[in-house]
Amino acid sequence: MLLENGELRRIRLGNKEVIRRIYTSVRGPTWETISGELSEQSVENRPDSFLASYNLVHKQGPYDFSWKVRIEGHSDGRLRFEALGQSEGTFHANRIAICLLHPLNECVGRPVRLKGKDAVLREGHFPETINPRQPFLDFQFFSYELEPNLWASLHFKGDTFEMEDQRNWSDGSFKTYCPPADKPKPFKVDVGWKTDQSVHLEIEGLKRLFPNPLSDLIANPIPNPILKLGLRLGKSAGKPVPLWGFGCASHGHSLAKGDIARIKNLSPTHLRANFRLSHPSYLADLEKAVAESKALDIPLEVGLFIPKENKEDALVAFAEAWIRTGGKAIRWLVFSEQVDSINPHELELAIQILKPLNPAATFAIGSKGDFVLLNRNRPDLGGDTELVFAMTPQVHLFDNRTLVESLQGQEWILKTTALIGPKKKWNISSISIPRAHLALALKKGNERVPDDFWKVQVDTRQFSLLGAGWTLGTLKRLALNNYGSGLSSTFYETSGMLGVLSGASLSTEDLTIPNSDMQLDRAWVYPLYHVFADFVEFKGGEVHDLESDEPLCFDGVMLRRGMKRSILIANLEEKPGKVTLESMGRVLGLRRMNEKNALKAMRDPEGYRSMPYEMISNPGGDLEISLLPFEWVRLDLD
Repeated sequence: MLLENGELRRIRLGNKEVIRRIYTSVRGPTWETISGELSEQSVENRPDSFLASYNLVHKQGPYDFSWKVRIEGHSDGRLRFEALGQSEGTFHANRIAICLLHPLNECVGRPVRLKGKDAVLREGHFPETINPRQPFLDFQFFSYELEPNLWASLHFKGDTFEMEDQRNWSDGSFKTYCPPADKPKPFKVDVGWKTDQSVHLEIEGLKRLFPNPLSDLIANPIPNPILKLGLRLGKSAGKPVPLWGFGCASHGHSLAKGDIARIKNLSPTHLRANFRLSHPSYLADLEKAVAESKALDIPLEVGLFIPKENKEDALVAFAEAWIRTGGKAIRWLVFSEQVDSINPHELELAIQILKPLNPAATFAIGSKGDFVLLNRNRPDLGGDTELVFAMTPQVHLFDNRTLVESLQGQEWILKTTALIGPKKKWNISSISIPRAHLALALKKGNERVPDDFWKVQVDTRQFSLLGAGWTLGTLKRLALNNYGSGLSSTFYETSGMLGVLSGASLSTEDLTIPNSDMQLDRAWVYPLYHVFADFVEFKGGEVHDLESDEPLCFDGVMLRRGMKRSILIANLEEKPGKVTLESMGRVLGLRRMNEKNALKAMRDPEGYRSMPYEMISNPGGDLEISLLPFEWVRLDLD
């Protein structure tokens, strides 16, 4: 297991992940996470056990809460996580508790046993498709089968726990938490309020596999931390290379001529623009969006947020403005500005008024935010209306490992959409690393947000190597898990700190990272730009899976069009590693992007893409490649 920042991560038995995360949480009245500062950490390693302890202080505004945590583990498969919390302030909170995350690959579909306060044993299974509500309620004991006769059993103390299916938000986990969701919240926390919680893990049946764990460890010591694993071609047939569009930039500046050319090189199918019809200022945004779509020679995907009052008048006014600008739409995304649920009347009204404008354009309804809002409010699936939702890995947690784990959650969202609407056209719009700033703006109701409100959502991973690896993993899953009748996706924005390149027309202020003196160069593209550029070379071709022994560390995909084949591999870890490509045939050459040359690829993307490949002596068979932290590589095959 890993001990990171006061949390246990990726607790494993051999190659099997047992628990993804154990941690303490302090959440405010609007579910904001109150971060904590670690102190007095101590780790005592023993021959057959360990003992760790630390303090965690959450101090922000009115919040003043501290945890004293003690963790003890034993080689016979026992682990205990104890957390004693006390408040030094008065505030309101939705949750102050221990939380556990359970991994997907080891849990989906597996048998479970649970008991509540009544001590009555209940049985069930982890859900296959994404459960819109809590799959398990009211338990203080929870056990699940890792494999026949091997169970992970959890004993909880301090409250009644329940579980939610976090795949609804594209998280790669199920979450066990307390207090139960039906308890009134937020609740008041006074000075001196205390909580005493713990979870105790036992691996039942461990002695059958390891009669003497300590002697096994001595005979087989922990290997060097450099990762080494295999990547092999999956057995499933190839799927079409996915198509994508981009969003209009939130910074408000028009695209420069050179930026337009670079974005065209990525072959987007559409440009998404959002219009809140209750705000008259949308008219200027409409003119800019139409002009930009014409410059890029692609239609608009139009997100319309219809006000609560005077719906018809608002839609008629928009239609008149649309005619004046000469816009062309590929799709109308119809949302209610006030509520998350779907309103059939608003859709009918929009079709009646907007259909004559661009008869070939389709209509979509669903969630203006996460998949969960659509999953819990499933619309009538009849007719030709398409469905839409957004996807971001940063809803509950925000660290690098959570970002990577979300790729597994994406797989299950796509499988679930195919099952609940197998004949429907699905749209994932938009896909972003931070939550789209529009989602935050909508929560402010009719309040006018500042023009630079988008800056609160800037995440430096947007222009990082990890951002490129996550984009590669997402494109792979969009391709391989598209089981429905069609899928359209919208990624990021065109330019700016939320885009695929910085933007030659931006001001110094708009290229200065918030709360930092670091500036982006106007001429840069980001590493993830090159991921799209590699996929574009295979447009009209196929995507094939590369199966990884450690999918949370390394991911890969093979692209093929005719006789042309390339492999893309991403190291998703902050440490170096080695990958063995198994029986891939002869490699013609290799191109790297890592900490040594990423700036060159950003400053001179055309030069980077035209540079000679690194030659590899490989007549065929297996090939071992060493990768730097967060490096990703492309290999062209014979």
